[in-house]
Amino acid sequence: MLTEKEVQFIKRRTMFTSTWKMAAGLMLSGLGALLVWMFFYSPYLVNPVAVAKGLEEGTIDVSTLNLTALIVPVVILLLFVVIAIVFLIGYSVIANEKKYLSIIARELKSQVREDEHQV
Repeated sequence: MLTEKEVQFIKRRTMFTSTWKMAAGLMLSGLGALLVWMFFYSPYLVNPVAVAKGLEEGTIDVSTLNLTALIVPVVILLLFVVIAIVFLIGYSVIANEKKYLSIIARELKSQVREDEHQV
């Protein structure tokens, strides 16, 4: 038999999983739209071919190059932060998975006991 805390946990997870597909789709669509927008309106931020062409032609302003040189380390550090957050979310997912498995294992054991008593 499930405890009240486990029932609430399962209800929360059911609600989360039912809304996740739509939320994730919206977030991925927004991310894709941002990438396309940046490709056309700020190509130096996302298009290495445009940067190489600008460097060859000398059309990139020196102040833009200086700013880029300052921003690149910040972006790399933020990338590491994002990767760390993804790893932490992974730990959370695994912890929830362990909860699910323990609930399932306990319920299976109680079901086997009930089946043995009925025989």
